[in-house]
Amino acid sequence: MAKNGRWIARINLAMTGKGGFSTLFPTHCLMGYGYVYILCNRKNGTLYLGVTSNLSERVSEHKAKRNEGFSATYDVTRLVWFERFDLIVDAIAKEKTMKGWPRQWKINLIEESNPNWDELVMEFDD
Repeated sequence: MAKNGRWIARINLAMTGKGGFSTLFPTHCLMGYGYVYILCNRKNGTLYLGVTSNLSERVSEHKAKRNEGFSATYDVTRLVWFERFDLIVDAIAKEKTMKGWPRQWKINLIEESNPNWDELVMEFDD
């Protein structure tokens, strides 16, 4: 949904359930929501594809360049696409699939829902 020319993503980050296993995510996160997301540095610029159980925190980490690596090196900080999954394990599977996609498929995915590559602004429901 657009608001004042900017795209707004409404996200409920409530975590549900317990159980599962992973070395990537704490056990309590495996039954909670998962997010696959794409960041860029500019329209048609460098893309970063990631997965997380806490989208707002992860995007904040990218913006603050808290972790050295690809996104900090290439200043990839603009959230332009994401998809929420009920289970983090499903988000991990989708990210692995998407990492094998050609770049153009990822661009097409962004442009289907965000043709101007506007930075998605997150608002949180209580």
